[in-house]
Amino acid sequence: MTDAELTEALRYEIGEFGGGSGPDTVDYAYQKSGLKIWGGWKWPNPHTTKPLFQGTATMAEARRLFGIRKPSDDRQLSLFGGM
Repeated sequence: MTDAELTEALRYEIGEFGGGSGPDTVDYAYQKSGLKIWGGWKWPNPHTTKPLFQGTATMAEARRLFGIRKPSDDRQLSLFGGM
């Protein structure tokens, strides 16, 4: 996926704003605008707490976590006998 494609996919999946919490789990919040993700053992306040990931850091973590490579990544070519 290109950066533009990944940005749109993340915005779609994240939605406008939301989050979750539960007993003995990490609480989290997310916001489509700015691709922001907060987390912690106590509900993170998006108005006062710095996000764990934002913008390009969110995209980089999504690429790492889900193995999403950029089309320009040379390492992919070796799969097809290139470079």
